[in-house]
Amino acid sequence: MAGKVSGTYVTVTAVGGILVWSGWKGATLSATFKSLLNGNLNAPATETSGAGASGTPATGLTASTANANYLTIAKYLVSNGYSPAAAAGIAGCVAGESAGNPEAMQGGQSGGGGLIQWTPISSYPGLVTGNATADIEAQLAAIITYNNAQGANLVTMLNQISDPVQAADFYSQYFERPAVTDSDVRGNVATSVYSQLQAGTS
Repeated sequence: MAGKVSGTYVTVTAVGGILVWSGWKGATLSATFKSLLNGNLNAPATETSGAGASGTPATGLTASTANANYLTIAKYLVSNGYSPAAAAGIAGCVAGESAGNPEAMQGGQSGGGGLIQWTPISSYPGLVTGNATADIEAQLAAIITYNNAQGANLVTMLNQISDPVQAADFYSQYFERPAVTDSDVRGNVATSVYSQLQAGTS
């Protein structure tokens, strides 16, 4: 079931008897669901974490900063052996997870945090400290570590994909594994970053 609210989608899905939903921080599931059923749902003025369907930035980041972060992430990955399509695909997933914000938090210390929403963030000390410059550097290295932990074969398969959106889908499905398949993929970001990498944008 999905309800559009002032340009924001709230999705509720039953998966194997478990209710999965996307909404916004600070609103309880029961209150949001009741309001949705009654047609009285008012979205908050801004998103507090993650990104919208278009990859729009979360709290505290301008679009230009988010875009610069996506390109920084992709260039770092390319410099560490990833293909441009794979790197852009990962950036497309980062857009869906955190909108490129290394300080993004969902659910406090027991929830996700950082560029790829490490969960629980309390198990990853030093990744989200409030110093965005230091944190993005630490998280870039942590993304490589995280990817390697998923298996060398998966990294190889990811690097063999030549389309950035397909690479984003693969990364979502086999690395990130969100409850709703590909919900973190922002294909427009993957395509844009790939184009910039191909053009040699500095």
